[in-house]
Amino acid sequence: MRIFGLRWIAAAALAAFCIPAVSLGAEEAKPGTPPTTIAVIDVQVILRDSLAMKAVRDQIEVQRKNFQAEITAEENKLRQAGQDLEKQRAVLSAEAYAQKQREMQQRVSEVQTRVQNRRRQLDQAFSGAANKFQDTLVAVVSDMAKESGYSLVLAKAQVVYVAASMDVTAKALDRLNKKLPTLQVNVPPK
Repeated sequence: MRIFGLRWIAAAALAAFCIPAVSLGAEEAKPGTPPTTIAVIDVQVILRDSLAMKAVRDQIEVQRKNFQAEITAEENKLRQAGQDLEKQRAVLSAEAYAQKQREMQQRVSEVQTRVQNRRRQLDQAFSGAANKFQDTLVAVVSDMAKESGYSLVLAKAQVVYVAASMDVTAKALDRLNKKLPTLQVNVPPK
């Protein structure tokens, strides 16, 4: 609740500062100075609907499923090895049993380390793709701003109110899909 309140206050403050600046800019503009033109894009819609980010999400999901299958198989092997060790407990000496327990714990630690490393690799691969996507989005929006004469493009999430005519999300999404129809996620081999 507090975060929503802070966002509301920040958005209201931004609007309070931008609206007078826009109107002052129009009233006090020097002759020949173009008026301030504002556009808004809904970044969340673009992230959700763009072809490139859909491709990224699909690739990451395939990687996660494959990795989860490997881990499940490894966990089953460890579980079976643990059960086998318990069955052997009565016939093994205390020293031999302790040694096998240490070996078993070592295998568990190796699997846990592998899981952590793979999760980190997947997160880094997603971040790399997301950064490339963001760079391309910024380039597309910059080109649109130059072509259409927008002097300011805001994210819709940061705006309290916007007229529909100022929302250029669909146009930005269309251009982005043409410029970046897919995006390869570079996940290092296992």
